[in-house]
Amino acid sequence: MPPSERAIVQEFVSAALREIAEATRRAIAPRALLLVGSYARAEGGVVIRDGAPRPYNDLDLVAVVDRVERGTHEALKAIAHHFEPRAGVSVDLWPIEIHRLSPPPRTLFWLDVSLGGVKLVDGDATVLSRVALRPRDVPLEEAGRLLANRAVGLALSQLDDEGARSEMDSAVRDDDRTRHLHKAVLACGDALLLAAGAYVGSVEGRREALAKLAGAPHVTEELVGAYAAACRFRARPATPKDRGWEGATLRTIARAHLAFEALRVGAPEDPEAYARTKLALFPVLPDVRPLGRLGSALRARAAGVPLLPWVGHPRERLARVAVALAYGGARTRPVAEQLLGTRGADARIIRDRLLVLSHRGG
Repeated sequence: MPPSERAIVQEFVSAALREIAEATRRAIAPRALLLVGSYARAEGGVVIRDGAPRPYNDLDLVAVVDRVERGTHEALKAIAHHFEPRAGVSVDLWPIEIHRLSPPPRTLFWLDVSLGGVKLVDGDATVLSRVALRPRDVPLEEAGRLLANRAVGLALSQLDDEGARSEMDSAVRDDDRTRHLHKAVLACGDALLLAAGAYVGSVEGRREALAKLAGAPHVTEELVGAYAAACRFRARPATPKDRGWEGATLRTIARAHLAFEALRVGAPEDPEAYARTKLALFPVLPDVRPLGRLGSALRARAAGVPLLPWVGHPRERLARVAVALAYGGARTRPVAEQLLGTRGADARIIRDRLLVLSHRGG
């Protein structure tokens, strides 16, 4: 990619961020506004729209505040919604109270911030010194949750192909499926790097680290190659013309995902057995413990997710459903429908129920 294209996109993003910062300052006067993710590291993707280089990845921003007041979330959502047409990509803007940064939540998101995936857009630069995590601080359950969420994306793209969104143009469906496959590949590689203590901040650094692990348990040549292809896609998205790569890539993802879960919690490596396992897949995360599990299950029920046949945290159900739909094909579809409470339903209903569950269990 010519350096000029990336420079053009970075300046485009910077101009949009200046406007977002001004609007945020007027609305809630945060201590600091932080850009996180790809464009904070100058690794964001580039696409050509209307003949000009434009951003491909979402803009993720965090407003650091002393206290989240009533109306803060709504104000930030309104700002994000207002600037999405200007940015040309999804804009996510949410608050965090400053006391929660010392230390930050032990998640992959905040690990990436700690490893340099952050840029001060506006405000007090000293807030960045509060964010300090090391790869070993982040539990492997975080990687398990990421893999489950990426499997949800794969399942949704497959349901779209079945007609859940028949009005969607086939080229758009192809692009959507390609994006989900590449994101899932990156998640598989990142999970194994975290387990190996080799996780680093930049995408290119992770690609190099994974290549060095080739031949180690579960780090196959196919995964290393697919990870490199996914890194190229992040930089300059393009749907491959050879459709044969999809099936091979999905099989690589399925093997890596289930092998990681076997390593992490001893889960079965067969999609159907995984969907039916009684093992606790997320025993450590705070909101999956008994009190948090009950509250989350009740909130999911209020949103339309049935309590039966799975009584517990919706994340446990989501992980099983996602694996069954994404990797098992027709063989595991019935167990996914049973867990969703959608037996005999068409793809649109299954997709809608899966979306509701992912919002509660992701």
